[in-house]
Amino acid sequence: MLLAAGMLRMVFWCAVLRLVTTRLVFERAWLAAWSSGWRLENFLSPGDRDSTDLRILRIAWPVWELARRLAPPRGR
Repeated sequence: MLLAAGMLRMVFWCAVLRLVTTRLVFERAWLAAWSSGWRLENFLSPGDRDSTDLRILRIAWPVWELARRLAPPRGR
């Protein structure tokens, strides 16, 4: 549940960052990306994965890519 909330927050702030490029918005987008990435890394770490973990990864990874594409290009 925390991963889903973090991913939604990351997508939201990356979309806002595309429209408003202030330091405050950047910091919120960065924090949202960091926290969701930190939670996502728990699923990518070595070890046993069950089918639920793989399903979560199949959903979470495209959302991560969407947020990355929503963020403005570098140098903007």
